[in-house]
Amino acid sequence: MPSLKLFGSSVHDTLYPPTLVSPLSYVPLKDASNTRIAQIEPGSGSQKIICSLKEIAVTEGCHEYNALSYTWGDSKRTKSINCNGQDISITPHLHYVLHRLRRQDGALSLWIDQLCINQSNLAERSTQVQLMENIYKHAQKVVVWLGEEDNDSKAAFKLARKILDLDKRSPDVIFHRSNLESLGLPGWKSKEWKALQRFLGRPWFKRIWVIQEVIVSTRAMVICGQESLLWEEMVQVIKRVQFTGRSADSSAIYSPHRLSDNCVTYIDSVRDNKLRDVKTNLLYLLIRTRDRAATDPRDKVFALLGLGHYKIIPDYSKTEFEIYLQLAVYHLSQIIPGGRWNYLKEVEKAGWLSDLLFCAGYSHIQRLQGPLPSWVPNWKVNVDRHALGLGEHRRKAAYCAGGKRLGTAQIRHGTQLHLSGKLFDTVAMAGTVSLKLTDRMRVDKHHGLIASWFAESNLITNHCPQPYPTREPINEVLKQTLIVNRTADGEEATSEYANTAYMKLVSFIQGGWACMDFQPFHERYYQALQGLADGRVMILTRRGFLGIAPRGTTVGDSVCVLLGVPMPVILRPDFSFFKFVGECYLHGVMKGEVMQDESVSIENIVLK
Repeated sequence: MPSLKLFGSSVHDTLYPPTLVSPLSYVPLKDASNTRIAQIEPGSGSQKIICSLKEIAVTEGCHEYNALSYTWGDSKRTKSINCNGQDISITPHLHYVLHRLRRQDGALSLWIDQLCINQSNLAERSTQVQLMENIYKHAQKVVVWLGEEDNDSKAAFKLARKILDLDKRSPDVIFHRSNLESLGLPGWKSKEWKALQRFLGRPWFKRIWVIQEVIVSTRAMVICGQESLLWEEMVQVIKRVQFTGRSADSSAIYSPHRLSDNCVTYIDSVRDNKLRDVKTNLLYLLIRTRDRAATDPRDKVFALLGLGHYKIIPDYSKTEFEIYLQLAVYHLSQIIPGGRWNYLKEVEKAGWLSDLLFCAGYSHIQRLQGPLPSWVPNWKVNVDRHALGLGEHRRKAAYCAGGKRLGTAQIRHGTQLHLSGKLFDTVAMAGTVSLKLTDRMRVDKHHGLIASWFAESNLITNHCPQPYPTREPINEVLKQTLIVNRTADGEEATSEYANTAYMKLVSFIQGGWACMDFQPFHERYYQALQGLADGRVMILTRRGFLGIAPRGTTVGDSVCVLLGVPMPVILRPDFSFFKFVGECYLHGVMKGEVMQDESVSIENIVLK
């Protein structure tokens, strides 16, 4: 695929913070496929760290070394070590790690990004990132360093060992909040469980690079201060205390979403897929890891390239905008004639397009300066809403607004996306209450905001025409629209489900969380509603359709159905072009009704 030179490249971002560029004088690598290993000399206590760098070939069995997986912590280099006979400064976090791992009676071979890569050499950095998969794969062991120990970490490791011991003795026992003490474990509300939860919120669990570092490893050891566990033991503990069956099982110890966004089990599942050579779509890896931390926004892509075979080469001479556009073009190129996935069914190829679009949107692009097209996902931005029609949810809910055949999908002039669609309506009313929830698991903290959002939605609903275009009662339309006609599991909702969910929402707004009886259905409905309404507003179109659209949708925006795309989309007219705002739910057009309306013609839609 040709290199995209669409924007003026500027080398102002680095793989790691610019203030951390090492003053060490590096000897250039003899071969681009080689790397360096730090040989840490033996020592103890407060003795100064002394090390030397050795060049090695990155091939299996060529050299015995461990690879470090950690976070940089404080970016200021305030600690000193001696490397290759030269005193250099390193970060306090790495300084502590080296003291903790250093042996007393023999040298330690360790691959450390901060020391082994010449961060000031762009070409070397780009090349070394390409080698990351093999560096971690061929290491004897990956050392996962979670930081210094504290009271929480001690309690968390103690609890983890109790769980592992119980699991070994009674592998078939089911953990419930009600039976913990009878199993010899601390009670549900004890400080030990809270300590485990806080422990799993440490920065390492939020870092993008650690996913690849652990997934490709043959053996990983989790270390926190003086405590340690094998990675497999960590996975075993997390799986044991979260949902093991239906998500409706509210008696489970934790919801998966509470366990550091389920980072541990997600890494384990991707690791299992890689071992079984299951090909993972790069876009879906990006979607799942979008909220992971990266000092350099380009690493949101580069850190995942080692998990599959993708025709994108890390290049730090390009801006993040070039990388994100290159990724979007690469993704779409897979489903056009001659593309790798062109053999897919039309509905599957349409899914590739819609999944890309639903991760993008003009409302996200406005939050940073840059020339990124509105249809290209900005992976630098952590979105304020979950996409409504991604992957499995799209199939389960049976959304089919744009039919089952993909229309035109061409990229012209570098940044323009040409699609086929029907412009069939315009936004007449749009909500303004910003439902931005800071804690998606605790709706009680946002009671007033949710009540205001609901009141505004009712006000807009009151302007619906009588009768509604589908001839359904307006109150039934509102109930279905609030949950975008799907259950918490993503299935198509029945009228009974929508009515029960609506009544529980009204009960919550009138009486707060205290009035709820915490049945699994109720708790899951609130979680589902937050995911749907968060970052969205109620809208009413000129033709009288009620819907939910991205926050920032305004009166005058166009409503369009794109061929093959399962949900209607909001577009903002911009002369002869459009800017993509986002997908929406519009009650009465989700089953292909617009596609069957011959009075609305198909036309070329150009997104920029």
